[in-house]
Amino acid sequence: MKQSIALLKKLHTCFNAAKVSDAFEKLQAEKNLAIRKIPGYSEVRWTSMFSLTDVVVDRYQCILLALYNCGQDADDHSITCAGLYHKLTQYSFIVDIVVFHKIMSLLESLSKTLQTSSLTWHHTCSEITMVQETLSCCNTSGEFCDGLVKEIAEQCGIPVNNPIHKTRITTFFKGAYTKTVQP
Repeated sequence: MKQSIALLKKLHTCFNAAKVSDAFEKLQAEKNLAIRKIPGYSEVRWTSMFSLTDVVVDRYQCILLALYNCGQDADDHSITCAGLYHKLTQYSFIVDIVVFHKIMSLLESLSKTLQTSSLTWHHTCSEITMVQETLSCCNTSGEFCDGLVKEIAEQCGIPVNNPIHKTRITTFFKGAYTKTVQP
């Protein structure tokens, strides 16, 4: 997972270059999609982590095409694009990013709730418990993200020859969210 997060940071840096950013925007426009940019990543801001994973999951195919096209050029930036393209087309990256996106969507919702001015202790406890229960169900279910991972991989022509192993998913949750908050 740490490698996938490092790739997300590199992806943001790479897409800051005008050439790659323009190619990404052009591909989105060709598919009649709303133009989205690759946002920055901050380890302390759940919203930024969710925003980045949301764009990557939602525009994965456009990101790969932009990297592939820019990687074909003969300049210094093309080496970075080609390297990122090959790393992002690994099945394990897709698994990591989809699982991370699902977790971050839960935590982003919790974060917004915790930032409201009308926050009560009871509401806080119920929100935290809901996140805990959802993550606990994910920990015991081997089908947490299997369908979405396979769909993304198949759309991009990435072989789906290795299923998501339950042990891979449970490593994300090991020891986390095991205690419930009492109101």
